Amino acid sequence: MKTTLRVLAVLLAAILLVSLVPAVLADARNPEEQSLPELKGQADGASVTVTAEANYYLGWPGTFIGDLCTVEAISPGYNGIVDYKGNIRWKFKQDDNYWWVELYQSGFVGVKTNDFGGQFYTAAGIQLSDGSKLYDASHGWECTDHSTGKTSWIVTNVLSSADGTVTGQALISASGQTMFAQDFGEIYSGMITCKENGKWGLRKLYGTLLLSCTYDALELIGPNRLIGIRNGNGFILDLQGNTVKSLGAMTAIESLMKYYSLERILFQSGSKWGVMDFQGNVLIPCEYDSLSYWNSPECHKNMYFGNRGSARYSVGEGSNGAKIYLGQNDDYQISYYYVEPFGANAYIRREGESDKYSVLNRIGEALLPGQYKSYSINESRTHLLLEVRLTEDNGQETLTYKVYRADMSEVMELKGLTYLNDDGIVNLNEGTARFYNFEGYQVGEIQNVTQIDGNQNVVCVYRNGKYGLADFSGNLLTDFLFTDYIGFTTKNINHGELIEMKRGGSWYLYNTQGRQVLDCPLDEHLFFQRSSPYSFFLSNGKYGVCQYVPAAPECSVSVTGRHCWERGSIVKEASCTESGEREYRCKYCGATKNEAVPIDPDAHAWTLTEVLTEAEEDSPHACTGLYTCTRCNETKEARLCAAEVFTDMPAEGNWAHAPIDWAYFG
Repeated sequence: MKTTLRVLAVLLAAILLVSLVPAVLADARNPEEQSLPELKGQADGASVTVTAEANYYLGWPGTFIGDLCTVEAISPGYNGIVDYKGNIRWKFKQDDNYWWVELYQSGFVGVKTNDFGGQFYTAAGIQLSDGSKLYDASHGWECTDHSTGKTSWIVTNVLSSADGTVTGQALISASGQTMFAQDFGEIYSGMITCKENGKWGLRKLYGTLLLSCTYDALELIGPNRLIGIRNGNGFILDLQGNTVKSLGAMTAIESLMKYYSLERILFQSGSKWGVMDFQGNVLIPCEYDSLSYWNSPECHKNMYFGNRGSARYSVGEGSNGAKIYLGQNDDYQISYYYVEPFGANAYIRREGESDKYSVLNRIGEALLPGQYKSYSINESRTHLLLEVRLTEDNGQETLTYKVYRADMSEVMELKGLTYLNDDGIVNLNEGTARFYNFEGYQVGEIQNVTQIDGNQNVVCVYRNGKYGLADFSGNLLTDFLFTDYIGFTTKNINHGELIEMKRGGSWYLYNTQGRQVLDCPLDEHLFFQRSSPYSFFLSNGKYGVCQYVPAAPECSVSVTGRHCWERGSIVKEASCTESGEREYRCKYCGATKNEAVPIDPDAHAWTLTEVLTEAEEDSPHACTGLYTCTRCNETKEARLCAAEVFTDMPAEGNWAHAPIDWAYFG
């Protein structure tokens, strides 16, 4: 995904800079603004602004920064920048000199002006970099001062104008200051580590040298601490270079703060690698020939790939960290192996390219027997779904799923296609879609269904050639109107969850309440930017930009006549003679409904009616009694509880009840 966004940023950025830069574009000094026809929609209270213009020949969605967006082929031979109302702010004619633009989230714009490199500008076209040098404008690293969270700098390679080789690095600020060195490290409190003449030191940003460049390696690990290596030994240092803690023999360090915002140091001692925190505590000992951080979703935080000899492992931190064998490095399938943690002590390992998965503990032992065809974990990571292929006596395979809690206790087993998310579980079997909560109770069903897709926060259900939308309580949110859908929910910073549905040859945008939120039919699905409130779309053969501001949630009953029921809670327990009661609440309007919980034949109310065996001197614990249910009169014989012998026995549920009972009766 990061690669895709970078490609988009590069392609669509090309418009931006060149269009913006006075030194590059004449149009940047006098932006050619052109108001485009506006289509406005007020769909179900949502504020929607849609634009379209005949000269849009967009080949791919743009990159948004603020309320501006880059557009490819805004008119024949031109790229450009538009605002969300469709006004063309800048136009840039592609030619052999200016042909590549990179937009950065912090507002920097890199313009590649020849085969090797270019310069950096602001989005307003002001040149920031020193024009006497050539920079790798299409590859910069945005830098954050970790003490303030402010991202106002970019590090880029300085290139030779003759052949494009790297001659050093430059640190460029948003105000146009430039600082040169062989290499740069982290920024804390206006300070940065830098490499000069092959050694590392500490400088104020664009200022004086605070620690001379005498270290083999040096990293800031906070506003007043550094970790450094000199003469083969590692140290934690204060800002004056005084030793705070000696770390022993060390030959290399790599901070994970720069790229992953993680307070960890990969360090090498001798020829082996390990991991320590910013206090110098070793979290993974130096046992690996190589070690790399696992840059994955949050669920993989503090996991690493470690190679030892020909073997590869997934490695966790601490004495209880995982150490799971992945395979041999000479195995071509090794890149397909991975491990995903779940709960406190479970790890799902993919078995090479075979699309089979095992559930293991932290040392690689099987927690659950067998291998599984697929798995999924809900977003809040409370439940795990495993796909099992069972072979029947007739040789046919049966699709079966099992649901587990984070402690690896089983919730339920279901035959047929099954999905889960944070709202519950949906299963399709024999033409009926059944919906369950995480206690395993069925909360709804939809009959005469031949397909379901529960990979999003709403469920697509298929009946008689058309799709409809349902929630995870089994309520239909729309009628069966749609011929196709995008099989994932679009998530956007200002949009919440949206899904695109196709009706009558056009695409329409719906929220997870089943309400249409964009009344302009779309020729193609939207291209959303997750961090921007704007989106590209194609309507009536023309591209445009839209902004969707969600209205306050309203109950779907106002649109479909159906509430959206959350998982229910027990308000009356079932007994052996009476049914119980479960209450459901609509998550939008607060309406409630109650459903009966079936009679539980095991939910008796036992009382002692007769002592059958008295305790004797040689057998003081052998007391039995006859118990009778006060509800249904069923009887049973059982060992007496100490509470039925001692009048001062603590009540059941008191912490002392069980040990006293055990001490007396064994």
